[in-house]
Amino acid sequence: MSTTTKIIILAATSISLFSCGRSKFNSEKASTSSIETANGNFNTTSLVANANADTVNHGKIIRNAYLRIQVENLIATRHLIDSLVRVNKAYLANETEERKRNSIENVLIIRVPKMQFETTLSSITHLAKYIESKSINSEDVTASYFDLEAHIHSKKILEERLLKLLNKNYKISEILAVEQKLNDVRSEIESMEGSFKVMNNQVKYSTINLQLYELNIAEFSPGIGFFESIKDSFYQGLESFKIITIKIISYWPIFGLSGVLWFLFRRKKISNLYTKI
Repeated sequence: MSTTTKIIILAATSISLFSCGRSKFNSEKASTSSIETANGNFNTTSLVANANADTVNHGKIIRNAYLRIQVENLIATRHLIDSLVRVNKAYLANETEERKRNSIENVLIIRVPKMQFETTLSSITHLAKYIESKSINSEDVTASYFDLEAHIHSKKILEERLLKLLNKNYKISEILAVEQKLNDVRSEIESMEGSFKVMNNQVKYSTINLQLYELNIAEFSPGIGFFESIKDSFYQGLESFKIITIKIISYWPIFGLSGVLWFLFRRKKISNLYTKI
């Protein structure tokens, strides 16, 4: 790459960074001016109010809830949860169902708008017959969010500068170098915008990881056939046999001692019999 090409790309990059820095400086200056009073002094009350407002309006929090509950009637509870999802403008990201020997379980991943997160979670909790576990995790990604947003903005300004350079009369080698740099910048922008989109979605929609199950499913309920029930009974019997066998083996010291005592007793009895003869 020639010296001229390097100077062109460096100039475009410098202008981009200068523009971002100037924009940031103007933003900070405007923020400072907004909290000054008429006599030129800082108003402490106004400063605190602005800080709190900024936290409420611009704070980026990713919230995840994990809830496992037992319900009285799984089908009826599912209908109620579906209604809650519609009312709160949420959606089901994933859903699985598993039937076990004595229970049926649903696993749901519910994405909820952040403003309806606590209301939705509370409503689901009230549907439980028994709450087995519950946890809520919150991650503050405010700094990462705005840092990534600023990087994207900076790269887009650089992209615009490089596009303008392509319209100028430079050597073919220099144009090719600028195009290569432009492709690299666009690739970075695409990657960062993908990450930003994912983060933005996680902030806008909180996640509820819900496991709900119903116990005491009827032995011959729909979906469980006659031969399936026989198979389950066979495995239950086999499991009982294993438990009994293990229990008996655990008493081996008693059986061993009894065997030794019986052997000694028998030997002494035979010895006395030969003595009499």
